[in-house]
Amino acid sequence: MGQGAQDSPRPPLRFEVADIQPAKAFDEIKAEFLPGGRVDVRNISLKWIIAAVYKVPGSLVVGPNWLGSANFNIVAKAAPTSTRDELFEMTRTLLAERFRMAIHKDTKVIPV
Repeated sequence: MGQGAQDSPRPPLRFEVADIQPAKAFDEIKAEFLPGGRVDVRNISLKWIIAAVYKVPGSLVVGPNWLGSANFNIVAKAAPTSTRDELFEMTRTLLAERFRMAIHKDTKVIPV
């Protein structure tokens, strides 16, 4: 390799278009990461959205109280060839940007 040819980290994946709105009490409850690059999450708390896209149990997601009580709708569109894992990564990027969310991973022993 030539001088200065270093691997630079790739930029985070992003949706082409995404909208996040507070959910209304009468909104349908659903969470779909669909083929064709579509995400349709309705009336779900950020705690459970975070748990899903980081693939961890909801009981391990901690933060302010509203994280588990304020529900949101997320409608987003990505490239039609996007995989489910790519849609999860795009959702993580969206949450970090829109909610200024920072993640801290910790290892601890818990009773089973």
